[in-house]
Parts: sequence; C-alpha cells; structure tokens
Amino acid sequence: MRHSFRFAVLFLGVLLVAPASALAARVDTVVKLVEDGKHEDARKKCERWEAWLPGEEPGLRVACARAFWPVANRTDTVAAWAAYRQRWKDTPHGRQAREREAEAGLRAMPTRVSEDALLAFARKYDETTAADEALAAARDAAVRDAQSPAEATAVAIRYPGHAGLPKLVARYPEGFLKVTVDGHEVTVTLDPHVDLPPEYAPRVRWVARDDNRVHGDWAEVAKSELMAAGLPLAAIPTPSRDGPGLPVCVVPGKGDNFRASVLVEVGDGTVFSDVPWDAGCGFDSWPSFLAVSGGRVSSLSLGPGHRVDLGHMTDDLRVDRATQLAGLSRGAGLLDDQRVFERGTRAWLVHAVSGGAPWLSALGPGEGAVPLDASFRGPAMPRGWRAASEGDVGQRIYSSSVGADQPAWRIGHGEIRVVPPLTQAVLGLGLGNATPKGPKTPALTASSGFSQSPNGLVEPRPPRGGSVAGLYSVDVGDIQALSDQLAAVGVADLEILDAWRCDLDQDKVPETLVRARRQGEGMAFILDPHRKNAPRIFPFRTPRVRLGDATAPTPFAFRVNDRTYLAWGHVQQTESTAWNSTLTALRADGDSYALDTIVLPGSTPLPTPPP
Repeated sequence: MRHSFRFAVLFLGVLLVAPASALAARVDTVVKLVEDGKHEDARKKCERWEAWLPGEEPGLRVACARAFWPVANRTDTVAAWAAYRQRWKDTPHGRQAREREAEAGLRAMPTRVSEDALLAFARKYDETTAADEALAAARDAAVRDAQSPAEATAVAIRYPGHAGLPKLVARYPEGFLKVTVDGHEVTVTLDPHVDLPPEYAPRVRWVARDDNRVHGDWAEVAKSELMAAGLPLAAIPTPSRDGPGLPVCVVPGKGDNFRASVLVEVGDGTVFSDVPWDAGCGFDSWPSFLAVSGGRVSSLSLGPGHRVDLGHMTDDLRVDRATQLAGLSRGAGLLDDQRVFERGTRAWLVHAVSGGAPWLSALGPGEGAVPLDASFRGPAMPRGWRAASEGDVGQRIYSSSVGADQPAWRIGHGEIRVVPPLTQAVLGLGLGNATPKGPKTPALTASSGFSQSPNGLVEPRPPRGGSVAGLYSVDVGDIQALSDQLAAVGVADLEILDAWRCDLDQDKVPETLVRARRQGEGMAFILDPHRKNAPRIFPFRTPRVRLGDATAPTPFAFRVNDRTYLAWGHVQQTESTAWNSTLTALRADGDSYALDTIVLPGSTPLPTPPP
C-alpha cells in the first residue's frame, strides 16, 4: 500500500508535466492495468513500447517500473533486485529496490560473519536500513571474535559504549585492568575505560599462590602459618577488610615461587598482580633469634649488637635489682606491644623489646599477650648460619653473608629458635624493632669538660659547650605520694632522701628522680609518668646517693647537643693525700633510661660495690 501511494504521487507529478498525447494514453493504460492487478498485461505493453530503455519518457518508465516490481519481489534475491535496479535505476522504485537488495544480501549472509565482511557490506549499501543493521552486527562480531587482550582493547577503542564490552573485559581482563599497589592500598582502573555494571565491578582479593595454584586468601594462609609457629589464636590480629589482612612476608619452606598477589576478578575473568614483600619481610631480611631455657624464652636478639635478657638470666646489676624488687616468678614472659612482661609478687617487670633497662609497673599486659614459652616454634637455622658458645656470656650467632664489620647476633644460653619474618612482623620482633622509638642520649665521658673544685667534687654547672636545663625540687608534701607509687610495685621500707623533676626524654612531661636508701643500700629511681597513676619505675643501684652522713650534692640538669642530662657529683677521700671523684649521670636511653658513673681525671677508680 505504501509503495502504491508513493508511486501514485510521483506518477501524478509526471502527468502534470506530460503533454496530453498518445504518450499519456500509454501511461494511463499501464497504470490502469497495474491497478486492476493485470501486471502481466502491463509488462507486455511496457516491453512492446521499450519502456525499459533509459531514454524513454520518464512517466512511462515510472509506470512500468511498478509493473515489473512483483517479479523481483517474488524472487526477492540480491540478483533479482540488482537486475531490477539496473533497468529502473532512475525511477523511485529503482531507488527503493536498492534497500530491498541490501535486505536480501544481509539475509543471505551466513550465521557467523566477520567484522570486516559486515563493514564492507555496510559501505556497499550505505544509507540503507540494512547497512545500519550490518554496522551493529559488525560491532557484535568484533566483540565476539576478539582473540587476544590486544584485540579486545582495540575493539573497545573502536566501539566505546558497546553493550558487550563488560563481557569482553571479563574474557581478557589483563588487557583492560591496570592494577596499582601502593603498600597495602590497591587501585584498579580500566584502560581503555569501560563502564561496568554492578555485576562486573572489579573484586579485589589478596591471595597466596605459586606457579601452580592459588593457596587461598593471604590472611587465611598467613593465619595458619602463625598458628603453626606456636602463636595462640588470640595473639593473631583480626585481619583487616582492606588490604592483605596480615603482613606480607616470606613463609619459610614454601619455596621461592610462593608469593603474595593481588587477584582482581571481573565476572569470571581474573588477573594477578604480584606484590613485593613488606619491608624487612623478604628473602634478604635478617633473622631474629630466641633462646629457650627451662621451658621459657630467656633471651632474644633481633639483630647484630642487640640482646635482651629476661628474668634471672642476666648478670646486669640493674636488671638484677629490678628482678629482686619484683620478686619474679619462673613463668614465661608475656609479649605485648613490643614489651615483655614478667610477673612479680607485687608488680610486673617490663622489658622493651628494643633493649635498655627494664622497669617496674603496676599495669600488666593486654588480653592478647603472647606467652614466650617453649611452644614458640620456628623454622630451621638459615643456611650458612652458625651458633657458637661464648662461655658464661652466652652464644654468638653469625653468618658468612654478614659483613666482617658487622657485630654478630648475641644471645643467652638455651635452645635457639628462629623467628620467621611473618612472626617478626606480627609480634614486632624484627630488626626494625631493635631500634628504640625514644631519644637515645649519648653517654658522657670524663673528657666531656666538667669543672671540679679543689677537693675534686664536680661543680654543679653544665660542662663545656652545655647549657642549663630545667630542674625542680619535689615538695616535702609530695614525697608521700611518690612513696605510695613505689610501694605499689613492691618497693617498701624505703628511706627517701630527696626527689627532683626534670624532662629527660624531652616529651614535655618531666620525669621524677628519687634518691633513696633501702636496707642500707643506695638507690636511685626514675619515675616516668607513662600513664596516669601508673608510672614506669626504673630502679638503679648506686652508693653515691650519700656523701658521708649527708645526702649527696644537689643534682644539676643541663643540655649538651640538644640532649638533657641530670647529674650529681661525689667525692671520697681514700687516704690523707688521695681522693677519687665521680659523676653520676642519668639520661634517656631510647625506650628506657640509663645511669652512668663517670670516674673523673685525677681520681682512682672506686671498688665495685658489694652485691
């Protein structure tokens, strides 16, 4: 019906310009026969009048083109429509036949046609409905036929926004996904960009894998390794939702190909991005060692020159004094937040993992503290490493891979256990933990430039190049409060001589020095207000808190090279013409404090105080 209406309009236009002649009668005859359905008779008339010739009257050619239309329509093939267009190309039906030829050609194509063939078809039949359909089919074919990541990304660039691109990304994610890992933060972008619906949104997992398979999520694999190393479940941190969940460290015994990777999933597609080991957790990281004796960890060494002895396993006078005051049990220490807590009768003896003097505290460890007992297991000694006895001092652990200028690992007696990198990272027992967080103030020496009076006593003023620091005496009314704090950690029967406040560690909260006598023995205590009403108490044994029958001279505080010291002098007549002079100096020592006794020039060394 549409074709008849279009033909009628065009035909009337021709009649308006055609002369009223015999030609008009021919046109009218053909039109009348076509309208009566007598197409065969109309075609015979057109053949006899040679209307198919290009030079014939346009009106007659239009009418005859309509008469021949059913023939091509009945066959409806590319060849039939091509022949029709050849004869009637300058008529409206001839131009419409191109659309029908394109439809027949598209219909005749096989089920699977390449992008190139469809694009060639669209170019041949441009400006037809079939060409538009061919272009759409070409886009589908390109998505369907992509055989590599490079081909897939090229298709996405040619056909942005195509509905099939999300599936193409899932087929070849390595061609699209750009995975960036910065520490434990993962960023996933698509290049070229493709808008992905929610069901194709990238999903990120941290996994443990080797060349053959994925062993599981990194957090679960790491958790299993930590439990196998003897860590109780309560001591293993709850894996975070973001990132790997637990530190990314070498796992001994898994082989060189075992590694951590970021796995990104899009649909059913996956892409891996291997990630480096965390700092200090790789194959080249240095080991840490524990010594186990009597069913408990008695000593630890986190690196060359580092050693921490626990409980009674030491001959350090400072530690012995703290040990005696705490009345330690023989139970295993508890590791919590890079501190080892040993239980005493009235208090805890606490060691910083980084080293330094231990302290007494009324506060114990948290609920997740790790017992340092014999259940703490580790891998075999690394290849090339050896342990040798150093007599009463302990053991020396060394490796040919460590330079000759590096000191060896030194540790107490006992069975040596290796702390693997993953355990180091979780418990804070790696080389990086051997360095204290607080300021490590250098020790002074006899040549530091102190002035001495004629009798040898150190004059209470800063040494050469130093400056005065703040020092405040504690009021008599506050002495009882200090006595109560010391009693809370088991230090009783104490005669407090005096007390002073000075900010030794430069944290803007002053520490308190208490000089006292206990059972006839001189002692100095540093009370560090680490927590309100529960200070860290550092006990030091020193006979130089008295000078004859009087308290030792008033201490003086000073700064040298931006570090603070608190010191006092002491002089002792040894015979009528001989004397010795010393300086007792307190200083911050990383996460702890230190007390140094400096023998000054012109004096004779004092004998070692009796135990």
